[in-house]
Amino acid sequence: MEQSDKTAAEAMGAEPERPGAAVKPTSRLGRFLRRALRWATAILVVFGLGVAATWFNQVRPRIAQQEALEQGLAAVEAQRDQLQAAVDELQGVQAENEVLQDELQETEGRLALLRVLIDVTSAQLGIAQEDPIAAKAAMEPDIFAAQRDLEILANSLLEIERDQFGS
Repeated sequence: MEQSDKTAAEAMGAEPERPGAAVKPTSRLGRFLRRALRWATAILVVFGLGVAATWFNQVRPRIAQQEALEQGLAAVEAQRDQLQAAVDELQGVQAENEVLQDELQETEGRLALLRVLIDVTSAQLGIAQEDPIAAKAAMEPDIFAAQRDLEILANSLLEIERDQFGS
């Protein structure tokens, strides 16, 4: 009957039963591969935890630090641009100031020349009116010579004034 059971099982496509086939002892290679797979998985998990710890402890703070530095850099660049604009404006003001200083010196020179001319004219008037006090600029005792000298001085001063200031 055993024979018929075996043939019936074979006819149905099932494998014949073998004694002790239910528990197959694992080979040494299978045990080694299972242990190696466990160790590789454990090492991979530890490596992954290390990467995550590195990310949270070093990379994220550095990213935040870099963002803060970029914001600071942007603020410094904005301040630099403002200061450069102020420097450009002050350079324009400085050039204008130099022009005004030159005009001031020219005007002061003309004013000094006109004051001398007023004094000379006053002395001429004093001589013409024969007033020795008003003719304080005349240093020679001869009134005619003093008057002539003052006229020459006045003409010279007028020529200087015309040459220098064009009026």
